[in-house]
Amino acid sequence: LGRHQIGALAATGVDFAVMAALVETGLVRPVPATAIGAASGAITNFTLARRWVFASAHQPAVRRQVWRYALVAVASLGWN
Repeated sequence: LGRHQIGALAATGVDFAVMAALVETGLVRPVPATAIGAASGAITNFTLARRWVFASAHQPAVRRQVWRYALVAVASLGWN
């Protein structure tokens, strides 16, 4: 598998593990746990993509990337 797929699998694993842990321990109800899990997976995916998948000497400022990524991640959460 390529780095992108490995990063995506890792992010999906974090998303599911966080959501399942929150629900199974009874700390958070399923809907908010899903949002927290999705946010955790998105942070994992963004970090891996920025530092490992697309690592290069010339990258745009992180703030600009974060806002764009967050917009897509929030839209994705809404669609799910």
